[in-house]
Amino acid sequence: MGKAYDFTRTGAGAYSIDTSSAFSLVTENGLETIYATTSALETKLSGELIAPELAAAVEDRQLARRDLGKRATYPSCTTARTTLLTAGATNAQAYTTESLAYLKNHTSTSTRYVTWFGTWTSARYTTVLGQYQNLANHGWSGNAYSCACTQSAYAYTYKTSY
Repeated sequence: MGKAYDFTRTGAGAYSIDTSSAFSLVTENGLETIYATTSALETKLSGELIAPELAAAVEDRQLARRDLGKRATYPSCTTARTTLLTAGATNAQAYTTESLAYLKNHTSTSTRYVTWFGTWTSARYTTVLGQYQNLANHGWSGNAYSCACTQSAYAYTYKTSY
């Protein structure tokens, strides 16, 4: 439930959760609707609604509905390549999230910052921070990863893309 709903706004209390009983089923004859017997779940939430280490991520909306968003597509990809691309996207998202946290916790020059982005200036820091916020907010799981290209090519992003 915590991945699909943000209870930090409504807070602790009693909740009644009910699901839809209609499901779509793809059969040889086409799309059919089937129905399940459901009943509401009564539950209470109390205590800490979010771990302190995740509070900043929720404020940035990085976790909000990430699992319910647009799914990645893999046109012309084999199963093996799809597996590799899925792992790569997951790792890229983790790296982006960690990098954004680092930037937020290091608001002045550091060896790591200089290695990746050059001399620290307030303007450059603001630009880099904004780029990582955009990457974190848009995620990696909703992209199309095409395997149709047969040329020796590398992917790149224009400076103005983020």
